Amino acid sequence: MNRKTQLLGGFGFLTLSTVAFTQSEASIAAMVAARAAQGLASAIIQTGAIGLVSDMFAGTMDGGGDFEHAFANVVTANMFGAALGPVVGAILYTLQGFNFTFMALGVFAGLIFVVVALNLRASDTPQPPIRFSEHTTDPWVMAIVAGLGVAGWAMSMLEPTLPVHLQAAFGTREAVIGLAFTELILSQQVFMPIIFQVIEGKAEDRPVYIVSAYVTIAIFLLLTFLVQSIWLCFVLLFLFGLAVAVAVAACNAELSEALGSEQIRSTQNLANYFLKETGYRVGTCFGPLVGAAFVGDSLGPFFLTAAGCIGFLPVFFILREKSGQRKM
Repeated sequence: MNRKTQLLGGFGFLTLSTVAFTQSEASIAAMVAARAAQGLASAIIQTGAIGLVSDMFAGTMDGGGDFEHAFANVVTANMFGAALGPVVGAILYTLQGFNFTFMALGVFAGLIFVVVALNLRASDTPQPPIRFSEHTTDPWVMAIVAGLGVAGWAMSMLEPTLPVHLQAAFGTREAVIGLAFTELILSQQVFMPIIFQVIEGKAEDRPVYIVSAYVTIAIFLLLTFLVQSIWLCFVLLFLFGLAVAVAVAACNAELSEALGSEQIRSTQNLANYFLKETGYRVGTCFGPLVGAAFVGDSLGPFFLTAAGCIGFLPVFFILREKSGQRKM
């Protein structure tokens, strides 16, 4: 499929699914369906954007620096968009309400659709094959992917629980809740690549980083719920996001080492990226279910998620040592 056709389909679907929210306020089923459609549209757009990067640097497919730089820019833009969204949406919701928020965001997606239709030039070059099925038999790789899943679980569990807690404990308005999520996402997304650069070459210290990260995730998660000051709650949210950043960075470094015996090619980098995304996104599917399983402002999902973080550690190290690809 032509990249332009794929992106136009993605942005068109995103526009329609976002506007559909204006008709879903009275129906949970319609809201869930619209949100699922948004997720599908996002996946279409993201894979199309990655395909464009591959097309632009088809001559450097053995790991050229230009490809790496462009690919990093795409991932960074995705991160900052995810961080900016909660606060923009919350401000619009506070000022104008539910329907206006989604109509405005739908119009914005529609404008991007028009820009892509008028300006994008894309070839029909097939995207390079991305293969990582052989890695799914390696216990070490699967342990790393599970670790990313636990990190995604911990982050996404806050989506249904944090707004309820902030409103029940502090009477917080929607705009402030959006700001809390932006702070949380930024503390993870901004510091994660920096931490990765620091710990990537320190394989002997990585177990300490992993243990520290998942233990502190559990601690800061529980303290966020228990503190009686909203300012202290914001500080703990920042520290929680930082702990998740350390966990994700350490898992990414582990994955780079686990795949380090192979020639580093852009196709392998994409496989690495999709492995990491798969693990993290599976966790983000599970987290909201955990949070929504408890009614009201409950400590239950926080305890359950903290237990998951601690329980993951022995499993990770057992599988890590079991792997036949382990490099000493």
